[in-house]
Amino acid sequence: MLLFNKFATTTTTVWPLRRVAAVQGKTVVITGASQGIGRAVALKLAALGASVVVVARSEDKLEELVAEIRETGGEARAIACDCSDPAAVEAADLGAAAPWMVVHCAGAGRFRFLTEAEATDIKFCLDAPFLAAAHLTRKLLPGMLERGGRLVFVQSPCGICPIAGATSYSCARWALQGLFESLDADCAGSKLKPQIVVLGETHSNYFSNNPGSRDRIPPLSRLLTGAALSVDEAADAVIRAVASGSRIYYAPFVLRATTLFYHFFGPVVRFLLRSTSKVDYRVMMINE
Repeated sequence: MLLFNKFATTTTTVWPLRRVAAVQGKTVVITGASQGIGRAVALKLAALGASVVVVARSEDKLEELVAEIRETGGEARAIACDCSDPAAVEAADLGAAAPWMVVHCAGAGRFRFLTEAEATDIKFCLDAPFLAAAHLTRKLLPGMLERGGRLVFVQSPCGICPIAGATSYSCARWALQGLFESLDADCAGSKLKPQIVVLGETHSNYFSNNPGSRDRIPPLSRLLTGAALSVDEAADAVIRAVASGSRIYYAPFVLRATTLFYHFFGPVVRFLLRSTSKVDYRVMMINE
């Protein structure tokens, strides 16, 4: 248990700077940058010398972020765009040259059973992360394949093992996983490297934006995914992933062990998660 607890927490404040130095002077596009993990990633990459292009729907929050980066001597510009809308992505001015890296942080969606969800809820979950990542990558991919660089996808453990009561959200995360795996195959032999960063629960504004969702996380899930990360720790993990060059990066580290355990003993993990879930679909349906 002591060994387990050692890996259940993570401190990611020091990066291998020689490898991260590759971002200096290079253009990096970050989606979902108006708040949470995306915002923290943008601040840290700008501090490391990257020229960041921050993308989200909220123009006011993006402009505040750009001002903060420029005040500290960094380079940044904002693009207000709903990346789930292909027409908006095509119209967005992302610059003449392909970026060296794209970090897909956009994500949304309230945890609900399928019968609780409206049709618009299902589409909303798919919009971010999956459709936003797919449309933006589709636009930038030709130039990035020629130039080389990184495609980084920030992922949830629900993209590995779904939990009860988060149907549309889990489906969207599995779709993002499929996008990453497919692009990894498509880009084989090229200078472009896709990476995925699987982050455990993070103390961001995600759950305040989606009330009731945290209550559906089984207590066992927190044991399997490790201690919750702060937004800064999550952003540090993303940068560590870039520095390491790992195809798949996990934070906290215990997530890696959990993924392996789920791969070999999936029925056991699913049974334990369902047994400790705080929500019971059958009871809910009977009460209705």
